[in-house]
Amino acid sequence: CCVVCNFSVFPVCLPPLLEPSLVWHFSSFLSGLRSSRLNLFASTLSPFSNNDAWFARFVVCSVPVWDGAWPCCAHGSSLQRGAKRHADARDWAWDWRLWQCFWLGRRILGRFVSFCLHFLGNFFFFFFSPASNFFAAIFICLCFQACFWCWSSCSHIGSTAEPAVLTFLRSGGRRIDTSLLYNTQVGVGVGWTSSGVPREEIFITTKTDSPLYGMVPAGYNETIASILMSLEQLRTTYIDLALIHWPGTIDAPNPAPPCFRPPNNWRVCRAESWRALEFLFRNGTVRAIGVSNFEENHLQEIINMRGLLPAVNQFEFHPYWHTDSLVSFCQKYKIQPNSYAPLGTPDHMSFFPERMPVLLLEHETVVDIATQTNRSPAQVLIRWALQRGVVVNPRTNSIEHMEENLASLDFDLDETQMAALSTLDDPPINVCQDPHLIP
Repeated sequence: CCVVCNFSVFPVCLPPLLEPSLVWHFSSFLSGLRSSRLNLFASTLSPFSNNDAWFARFVVCSVPVWDGAWPCCAHGSSLQRGAKRHADARDWAWDWRLWQCFWLGRRILGRFVSFCLHFLGNFFFFFFSPASNFFAAIFICLCFQACFWCWSSCSHIGSTAEPAVLTFLRSGGRRIDTSLLYNTQVGVGVGWTSSGVPREEIFITTKTDSPLYGMVPAGYNETIASILMSLEQLRTTYIDLALIHWPGTIDAPNPAPPCFRPPNNWRVCRAESWRALEFLFRNGTVRAIGVSNFEENHLQEIINMRGLLPAVNQFEFHPYWHTDSLVSFCQKYKIQPNSYAPLGTPDHMSFFPERMPVLLLEHETVVDIATQTNRSPAQVLIRWALQRGVVVNPRTNSIEHMEENLASLDFDLDETQMAALSTLDDPPINVCQDPHLIP
């Protein structure tokens, strides 16, 4: 009973200073110190975990400060104007440093207490067991803690994200979409660092999920904590694009973040989370900010804040489910539409024939157009979205499908084919929940 409680409640790693991620981040920090205009407010302390929050360790990441125009993703002019408006406001620098110091102190204290409890638990159990002595107890205790350290350091092994990212980058792909609650960020970090592709050539998108509250806007502090955790898991010093994952939930959440207002009001949470992303953009931690699954009313709230506009709005978009008015709204404000599930997610929807009787890739119209153009159905669907001005996120682990998706840029669909694909949403069939229902 003592061993079970000890292992389940106090799983602490012995040598956090020796693990490879700390060495990598510390070398990055030292190299950053040699760069120009890198000062205290640009140093990010992110004491976060890999896959399990119990195995938290602190690392030091350096965040570069760019000269001149601020880099962005989609509509640079509006983001640059927003950054220039706040270029002289340095009050946030002190807030950032205080927030980092508070979080680091809390993590170090928690780590120290957990380490002591774990060590003492192992020590007394083995020391007071039969046929043991003082030195044997210490030796066995250290062995157990070393095993936990090895397990937590290698927790990414077995993940499909690492080989998928490695294959994708070696096939010529450069844009990766992930999220904290996808549980793929550790694999993504290992994959891109093992690929040999320079970081500046890779575009990484993640979302501001909360381990406690889910894929929702959880407020200012939760948003910053999510990004810092993503930096550690992705093994990077900056994120190219950070998105608020969902505008809220259809029903009242349990538990609810502090910013939530009953009965089901997410407006304050969305506003606080967006201000946190603006802050992270201005200090260089995130190079572009955006939203996901936001409808026109949700976007209008951000526009009314008179701050930075989203660079990207990522939402479900395919011939079975496409909101043309939302695409037009985004293009009006120079917000780049970004489609997830552009192929209708056949690996998932094949288990729900009552919702999608005919998979999108197998629809007669899609197959006929693929035959006419001598292309695959997947390439036809990707091309349809691209010609609508929508960036796509096709998901696959297959190298053949990766190469097939990347080969969707060298042909065009005519007006008749585009119109035929646009009429398949009768009735509309969606993969995820309908964000129109989120207040």
